[in-house]
Formats: sequence, structure tokens, C-alpha cells
Amino acid sequence: MPPPLPSRALASGAQPGATPVGPARSGAPVFDGAVTWEDLAFLKVDGQTLLVRFERRSRRLSAQDLGLVGARSRRPCAPFEMLMTFCESSGWLKTRRFGSARATKTTLSRLRAKLRAAFGIEADPFHEFKPGMGWRTRFHVVDGEDEHERALSPGAREVLERAGKLRRR
Repeated sequence: MPPPLPSRALASGAQPGATPVGPARSGAPVFDGAVTWEDLAFLKVDGQTLLVRFERRSRRLSAQDLGLVGARSRRPCAPFEMLMTFCESSGWLKTRRFGSARATKTTLSRLRAKLRAAFGIEADPFHEFKPGMGWRTRFHVVDGEDEHERALSPGAREVLERAGKLRRR
């Protein structure tokens, strides 16, 4: 059998096979100064990206930024899908999509740990489970369409409404 190949040094200086370091893994919180979950607002941009706001600052975050990807596949894992489900349903989760009640609790627990690590907030990001209601986030979940519509000038709003591209109020 031939001898093993020597390990190569990467251009970045990282060790081969090392996990890339992103914002959540560096130990620094995403936002300095965020003390409670109520200070944060989450907005689902698309299936892979969240916009998180704190005061007048905002950051686009992916599953990798939050440490919610598979170690080998680098694809979003179940806790990130659960976070996106919370964002799609205005901060509530009541579903069997993640398996049994036990499997859902486990996924929620993994999500809780990753969010605490990423944002540096020790408090629980979720309220207690309420029978018949499900879980609810402590952080705010913002509806993206309303957010974009509020930013329009009155003239732009009128043009878009006449063209049928905007919901009428």
C-alpha cells in the first residue's frame, strides 16, 4: 500500500478539514448592544436569507452565518428550516412538519442554542409552549411586503396601485 499523501497548506492559512469560521462561530455576537430578544426583528428575505434588525442597524444572515448548516454538506439543517417556519407564520410554530413532539422539541432546542450563541443573549428566544397555540418567538417577526410598501413615496404607491402591483389599503 502506498504511503499517505502529505497534507497541503491552504492559501487562507487554515488547516485542511477545518470548519470555516463565520460570524456566529467567532464568539462575537451579531449585534453589539442587543440585550433582550425583544430588541431584535427578523424578516425572511428568501428561502436562504434572513434580515435581522437591531435599532437602526441590520444584517443579512444565512444559515451558515448562524451556524445552522450541516458539517459536511454545508446545507441548511432542520433548525434553520424551523427558524424560517417561525418567520413565515408571524413568530408562531404549530406544526408536525419536524416529526413527533419529541423531535420538534429537540430541533427547537438546537435552534435555541445556536441563536443564543449567535446573538450573545442568554435569555430564551422562545416563550413557553402553549397547548393549542404552539411556540412563539420573543423576537419580532416582520412581514416583508408591508415593510417594503411602507418605504414607498405616495407617488410611487399611487402608480403601483393603478398598475395592480400593490395591495390597496
